[in-house]
Amino acid sequence: MSGSTISTKVTIGALLGITLGSGTYASPLTITPSGDIAPSAYGATALSAGIGAGYVLNQGTIAGCAGGGGGTGASHVYGGAGGAGGTGVYLVAGGLTNDGTIVGGTGGIGGTGYGAVSGTGGIGVLFHSGGTLIDAGFVRGGSGAGGTADAVYFGSGASRLILDPAASFSGAVYANASFSNTLELASAGGAGTIAGLGDSITGFGTLQLDPGAAWFIQGNSAGLAAGQTIDGFAPGDTLELTGFVTTSDSFIGSGLVLSGTSGSASIGIQGSLITGNFAVTNDGTNSFVEVACFAAGTRIATQRGDIAVETLRVGEMMRVLPSNGPAPVIWIGHRLVNCARHRRPHQVWPVRIAAGTFGPGRPCRDLFLSPDHAVFVADVLIPVKYLVNGSTIVQVSMDEVTYYHVELPRHSLLLAEALAVESYLDTGDCGNFANGGGPVVLHPDLASRVWEAGGCAPLIVTGPQLDAARRLVRTHTASRSPSSTAVA
Repeated sequence: MSGSTISTKVTIGALLGITLGSGTYASPLTITPSGDIAPSAYGATALSAGIGAGYVLNQGTIAGCAGGGGGTGASHVYGGAGGAGGTGVYLVAGGLTNDGTIVGGTGGIGGTGYGAVSGTGGIGVLFHSGGTLIDAGFVRGGSGAGGTADAVYFGSGASRLILDPAASFSGAVYANASFSNTLELASAGGAGTIAGLGDSITGFGTLQLDPGAAWFIQGNSAGLAAGQTIDGFAPGDTLELTGFVTTSDSFIGSGLVLSGTSGSASIGIQGSLITGNFAVTNDGTNSFVEVACFAAGTRIATQRGDIAVETLRVGEMMRVLPSNGPAPVIWIGHRLVNCARHRRPHQVWPVRIAAGTFGPGRPCRDLFLSPDHAVFVADVLIPVKYLVNGSTIVQVSMDEVTYYHVELPRHSLLLAEALAVESYLDTGDCGNFANGGGPVVLHPDLASRVWEAGGCAPLIVTGPQLDAARRLVRTHTASRSPSSTAVA
């Protein structure tokens, strides 16, 4: 495909800067890492393209020009207002991939004199009729009167914003809510964070998380619980709903309904899910949603012996308590989560249960579970984080964790390193997992979730049954010999 390339600094005096599709520069236009578009005319747009003219790949720097200064006023006479800063990139439609830096121009300084004001800052990226922005770089609105201008503005047309975890913005991101707009969170080598949905990022009706992505998503009810749909939400992702404290939750088929003291909020998470798949907690101010799953590397009891979970295959017949099975594995998925870049790493760090903590051979060697994965003790299920004692049950920080999902026909008890633990409640959402390597861990957070009729045993997080389980652990901890603990 023919096109143009800019690999040096280009300074141009025209008010529209470089105009794509006319003259020297044709689409697709590539600005290499050494390329720099810097117009010299006050308030000039750095790069513009008309209808049908535009696909741009930016790896360099594109900057709108600052607005001109205002004129000087006499004593008690208004000084002139500063000029508006220029837009970084203006496209009527089309597409832009940004791996570099795009900034709007700074508003011009108001002239000296009574009541002078500065000009407004220029928009970083403006799509007049909607379009597609793929961003792994930095986009900033120009500063000026009224604060920082929009970093990205999608106008009258359906739009798509695809974000890499490396993407960042200074200024608001606006999409016209009258059109069908999608915010897509892409997969990459590390975890990503996006904040301000419903506040600084508005107008997107669909939130799409790509398979293999691991994102921390923060927003208020206007950004996350006002009719939006969320596709691809999976283990390793965390959603923070600000200003809402959840006391109970329920998945009703069209989304996850959170109930709290201030009312309810419905988050349109899509998929073949049930309430027990979700881990919902709060910190007294905000609510956090994650997806629970079973993990990798640990040896799981099958009808043919103990098998490392990463070597299990669909159709493998598992030993299921209390009858010792059999029950078939119907699906296995796995994905790598980067704890080092996780917004709240303690929610994904594993808990290590030392060998013999619940009695001789239970577990038979050190077992790693996620903080909210439930163990079976005295006919009830207890999330392991409620049993942490600082000696035989401890949370272990690590940079990366591989989460495994082992799906059976129904919620059941499996033997992991000879300790009874819960299996994963059915999701049927296979596309949300990806291959990876790392220690074996489970990744649910069950603190406030509602245990449905599908649960294989009562879920306990407080009360006398929890106290009895803690006493059992203390008894076995006191009787264990130092040599019985395996080294992790």
